[in-house]
Amino acid sequence: MRGPRRRRDYIRDGKPKRKSGKSYLIVTEGELTEVHYFEMIKSKVHNAGISVRVFGRECDNDPKSVVTFAETIYRESGGVKHGGFDHVLCVFDRDSHTTFDWALKRVERLNGRKKEDPPVFIAAWSDPSFELWIYLHFQYTRAACSTNAGFSGADAIKRLIRQQPEFSQFKKALSPTQLKMLWDRLGPAKQNAERALSDYHRTGERNPSTNIQSALELIIG
Repeated sequence: MRGPRRRRDYIRDGKPKRKSGKSYLIVTEGELTEVHYFEMIKSKVHNAGISVRVFGRECDNDPKSVVTFAETIYRESGGVKHGGFDHVLCVFDRDSHTTFDWALKRVERLNGRKKEDPPVFIAAWSDPSFELWIYLHFQYTRAACSTNAGFSGADAIKRLIRQQPEFSQFKKALSPTQLKMLWDRLGPAKQNAERALSDYHRTGERNPSTNIQSALELIIG
């Protein structure tokens, strides 16, 4: 297991490297794990002048609801041109959702034909679930996680997470101790996630993989 030392791609002197003044909207389908994680990220970038607003309990827990809710909040904020959010992160899982592909396509349509880099709307997806991103802080895996004997792919990932001593009782909530551990292992998580994503692009097999790391780079560099 690799230690959390090499984080220069993310942080210098413990501070995010992104320019100040940016505003981010994050909408997740999860009410606890994702919200706790992104609230932790929010606390880390606060002093850098970066604004982050996190929603999780306010919308239903499926990809379509996440994107639709995010679109509504973005438009109500006035958008980029009128002092609203600069970027919108729609965080959702593949899992067994029937609206996953719809959500991906809707995000593409929201960005329109103008290819901004990075785009305003970003689909931050995980297959099978966000818990994969948590596990990648500790170990790399490309072993397929699918429904089996009544257990979902997300359940399989949670069992792997519980093998970590500090996460033996993990269900959904993340404690301050666990969040600190995840923050300290952000570098290895990014490397593992990029490796899994590259393998997905090479093989066409998405499960398991995630692009959460790409979305986070916008906020913390």
